[in-house]
Amino acid sequence: MNYSINKIKLEGISLNELEHQLQQDYDTDFENCIRLLRNQKCHTCGSCDFKRHGSYERNIYLDKERHILLKVMRMMCLSCNKTCVFLPYYIVKYKRYTALYLLKLLRKILRKSLNGVSKELQHSLGYLSYLYQQYLNQHELRVRALNSEAMICIKDLDMEDFLIKYLNHYSLNFMESKQV
Repeated sequence: MNYSINKIKLEGISLNELEHQLQQDYDTDFENCIRLLRNQKCHTCGSCDFKRHGSYERNIYLDKERHILLKVMRMMCLSCNKTCVFLPYYIVKYKRYTALYLLKLLRKILRKSLNGVSKELQHSLGYLSYLYQQYLNQHELRVRALNSEAMICIKDLDMEDFLIKYLNHYSLNFMESKQV
């Protein structure tokens, strides 16, 4: 499966180059986020006061076999001392695959079947079934509301724009579970 992340085509680029470019893009985005934090509120207490609070390394899987290592920055709320992370649109909390790859997987499932995709891409049927059920239960109506048509109709060239629009509209990355 070929696709782009941050307008960087994954085809024909080494993983080291991609990792370096995505880390630079992420660092720039994080700096912009820090400057604009006055517009963001803590999910716990509603405060707007944050400070940097370290980082951690996270493996981001581009597909079943290729992955990169990205340094993810954390922030701490100065009022309640809770930490949060800044994740760009292509990283989903608690998921190893990018949002773009998950979107491609789900589109394949909708076009074919769980069994067909499992055999073609060597993903476990249980994982694909879990992913598909999560989509149906939590994201299908959001996708239809945003796109006014089924996800299967989203063109490959529009996938990144769709994911950014999804994040901006719902304050939630595509396929991220809403925490209560």
